[in-house]
Amino acid sequence: MQVSARLLRRKDACKEQVEKFRELFGDATIEVTEALCAKHAKVFDWDWAAERLLSASLSAEYETEAAQLEAEYDDKRELLLAEYEAKRKPLWAEYEAKHASLRAERPSLWEERASLWAEYESKRAPLLAEYRAKRAPLWAEYEAKAAQLFGQLAERC
Repeated sequence: MQVSARLLRRKDACKEQVEKFRELFGDATIEVTEALCAKHAKVFDWDWAAERLLSASLSAEYETEAAQLEAEYDDKRELLLAEYEAKRKPLWAEYEAKHASLRAERPSLWEERASLWAEYESKRAPLLAEYRAKRAPLWAEYEAKAAQLFGQLAERC
């Protein structure tokens, strides 16, 4: 399969994708390969490319296989999210207990409530950062696999 910025515009690619293509390849027409797609896995929208650039049968094949890749990503992400939630819930319970006590004792002291919230957030923030740091490579892995899949199918055009 050959692709150019002109072809992307004709297929109604968004402005950002066309610009990214032109930054990398100028006005050249390039041969799409698995290796090229893998190299630029994080750059392009492979789902859009599969829908708009592949034949109907190859696009359907991409969708089927990409759905499996996404399900694998979701499974891994859910495990990470469960780990994060298990660590976050005790922090929330502690905040709620302190907040309930504050409401009962002095319902008009919003400054103390803000202090409690800041304390909760200071404990939650590193947990969320850890979750996001662990999730990022999972998404990168998904993007890489989707790009390779697109490249494999494009080579069959």
